[in-house]
Amino acid sequence: MNTQQAQPTRIGDAVDNKLVSNSTLAYFMVKTFQFLQKIGVKRENIRFRQHLLNEMAHYACDCWDAEIFTSYGWVECVGHADRACYDLQQHMEHSKTDLQMARKLENPYTKQVLVEKFEKGLMGKELKKDCQLAIK
Repeated sequence: MNTQQAQPTRIGDAVDNKLVSNSTLAYFMVKTFQFLQKIGVKRENIRFRQHLLNEMAHYACDCWDAEIFTSYGWVECVGHADRACYDLQQHMEHSKTDLQMARKLENPYTKQVLVEKFEKGLMGKELKKDCQLAIK
């Protein structure tokens, strides 16, 4: 509700300075930014606008819209709302049941996962002769 101009800000700094409520919300904002760029929206035509207190949904404690600059001006295309524990609190209140849960692991562990990265060019050359067999 203040009169400050929009400022370019690194997402980590926005979380550290409590401009964005938490790192989970920030993660999805970054993923949205990356997706929009991947589908061809230019970086300079993407911005995030934080909802004002008088426009924020009743269930949200922080809300941001990804906006794209178009021939119509800035248009909202994705909304990000930090619902916090709103849904869980509503279920607990109406069911009169405590649905909270916490479990502390005695021995946390690290798990290594092997992820294959295929060299499609090499595979194509090697398997090209077999492609005609699959089509017939």
